[in-house]
Amino acid sequence: MVPGVVVLDQLVQAAESRLGRPLRIAGLAQVKFLAPLLPGETARCSLQIERARLRFRVERGGQLLVQGAFALAAESTG
Repeated sequence: MVPGVVVLDQLVQAAESRLGRPLRIAGLAQVKFLAPLLPGETARCSLQIERARLRFRVERGGQLLVQGAFALAAESTG
């Protein structure tokens, strides 16, 4: 099983890559792990910044694995 902290770190890296800049994470506003991600499995993430939050969803084959939101520091939301 892939540890949750690894999944969350990959989400932040994906968001930074898509935005082309580093994010300042102020905290984890909400997270729910619904099913495990196993080593070698491929998952799809969706990311959305709204106000001071980075909302995320991780799915594998249509099954929701993780959802939640990171709280962003003010300078990350611009």
